[in-house]
Amino acid sequence: MEVYHHFAGIDEFAKESEATYEVGKLSVDHSRRNEGHLEKILIILMQFAVQHNAKRYLAAIEYKLFRILSRFGLDLEQIAPAVNDKNYSLVPMTIDVDETISRDSKTHKWLRKRLEQVHNL
Repeated sequence: MEVYHHFAGIDEFAKESEATYEVGKLSVDHSRRNEGHLEKILIILMQFAVQHNAKRYLAAIEYKLFRILSRFGLDLEQIAPAVNDKNYSLVPMTIDVDETISRDSKTHKWLRKRLEQVHNL
């Protein structure tokens, strides 16, 4: 996939560059979906955020994944119009990792449990 969003031109993120990480080309092959990979990916992203004191993630993710994660309860913010390719529609988005972990770990049962696992590694 050669479609991407140019995050570097957004001043707000440049100010926080030491604690902002771009997640690039993250996907699960269609034939491997429904095997629990999304949960594993979320755990890896949480673990990285905790270990590296990440404050924000940036990514351009498939529209379907954006909807699923939003319905899951993650506070994703679309920051630009979708980037469309003949096969994909990618949503440039950000998530405030600090805010999500501190707020949602108190109320979101799945996140709280996984965060405990991350801290015990």
